[in-house]
Amino acid sequence: MVETAPHAVSFGSEAAQTFTGAGGNATIAAEFDPIANTDACKTVKAETETNTANYTMTSKGFTLLGLPTVKATIKATNLPMIPGQIDARLWDVTPGAEPTQRLITRGVYRLTDGQSGTITFQLHGNGWVFPAGDTVELQLLAATRPTSGEQRRIRSRSHKRDGVVADTLTKHRSGGSRLRRDPANAARGLGLDRGDEA
Repeated sequence: MVETAPHAVSFGSEAAQTFTGAGGNATIAAEFDPIANTDACKTVKAETETNTANYTMTSKGFTLLGLPTVKATIKATNLPMIPGQIDARLWDVTPGAEPTQRLITRGVYRLTDGQSGTITFQLHGNGWVFPAGDTVELQLLAATRPTSGEQRRIRSRSHKRDGVVADTLTKHRSGGSRLRRDPANAARGLGLDRGDEA
């Protein structure tokens, strides 16, 4: 019988970040076109893309299993009747003089017109070992054309320490998942299943 470790890894930032519907680097987005490319989780040269919100942590060595959860406080400003969304990509970035980044999973959150407040959504499920020393990066943006795209301006920020608490995802030994409210993680925006981190 195999049991799943009931731990979670969370990280985030209190600083507000802003991005528009123009999206990030179109070349990187094209590399992950699901129609033109068969390698959905390929490796590309690491880059901090403009017009994106980025949250990082240095891995101590852990295994991701399941669906990563994103929780953020957002404020969208846009013209009426223009559909909007937040695209999320989770990267494993290698250290060194010429770092590379591998797409581990991604997801999309659909916005209502002028939406603001706290949102919670999950990325596609996956299993991946983040080696110690690699950078775990959550990237938020408004378009990953040709996979998806939109035309609104979004202000995204993680939770501030003002009494708002973060939810982290816990994977139970039975295989189910639930959101657990954890006041100690008030400034953290991403919950991951942790398999082998102490």
